[in-house]
Amino acid sequence: MNKKSILVLFCEGKHDSNFISIILESMGYNTFKEPIDQLPSCFSYISEKVKTLNPEVFSMGQLSADRFLYPFPWIFEKEKTIIALYRLDGLNKITDANKKIILKDKHIELLVSKGIKKEFFSDSIRSIEYSTIRELWGKLMTEVGEISKEYEDIIRNYAPRREIYETIELILRKEKDTFYPANFNTPVNFAFIVDADEEGIDKRVNSIRASYKQYFTGIDLNLQAYKPLKLSDKRNIGLFVITKEKDTNGDLEDLVISIINKKGEFSKLLNNADKFVTENEDDFSEGSKITFYPKKSKIGVAGQMRCSGEDLGTILRRSGFIDPLHGSFKDNSTIIRIKSFINEMFT
Repeated sequence: MNKKSILVLFCEGKHDSNFISIILESMGYNTFKEPIDQLPSCFSYISEKVKTLNPEVFSMGQLSADRFLYPFPWIFEKEKTIIALYRLDGLNKITDANKKIILKDKHIELLVSKGIKKEFFSDSIRSIEYSTIRELWGKLMTEVGEISKEYEDIIRNYAPRREIYETIELILRKEKDTFYPANFNTPVNFAFIVDADEEGIDKRVNSIRASYKQYFTGIDLNLQAYKPLKLSDKRNIGLFVITKEKDTNGDLEDLVISIINKKGEFSKLLNNADKFVTENEDDFSEGSKITFYPKKSKIGVAGQMRCSGEDLGTILRRSGFIDPLHGSFKDNSTIIRIKSFINEMFT
């Protein structure tokens, strides 16, 4: 394929990726719809994985919908640039690479609900530590001798994993191992878009520095928020931290709420949803098995009036709350700053 500038962009979760995809589309990016073998060679791990499944020819859209390949990027292109959007599924994925993971009770409950018998999770299975899926398989095989194909598929799909590190390793290795023609000298750039939450910008910067310094030499000392860092191997690494306007704390929900509040036809709906959630929070949030996030609930309650039964990511896309042509979106200072940051990642 023709020379491409490439950006691998990590965000926190499903609705974050939906929101960022709206930003990318407003910048003129379209979903990559060509066969997988048309992707740049640094993503060849995707086609290699697909070959092991012996499918017919798949498009990117079919693979993304089937979700049998994880981690899976949502890939966008515009002229000579490609952006591969991955989601971290929460900042719990941003931890030190040497920190071990075990199968916690909540993970085991999920696996049991998907079809694995409780007897499988003996004390020794529960105590196994792992940092990659491959390591987990090896330890499980040593412990139980053999895992049925059915159990393997269930665990592969639902166990907590460290795909983020494996993905970076795969992309960097494929990039290094591939022979580039003389006119192709475009290292893959990496960027993170995460929430400040209550911890603030500095803690998010320190978290990314500590987590990924083994892959990107120099970020532990030099990485800053909002400013792409040029590394010695000619690639850029960047970090954008979402906050409330003129604050060092906050998250994507604050940004969404500020946009909705500037759309007159929806601000009343959001205010009513806010009132409903606030009045009922104490009575109904207690005892929930899922963490209660008031701002997500307020957007979700308002969204149900526009997209009944849909999740937050779909609400952002289909409710009309977010309109790239409306001033509430295109004139928002954070949106403008994110667009500028993405463009700067290619320079």
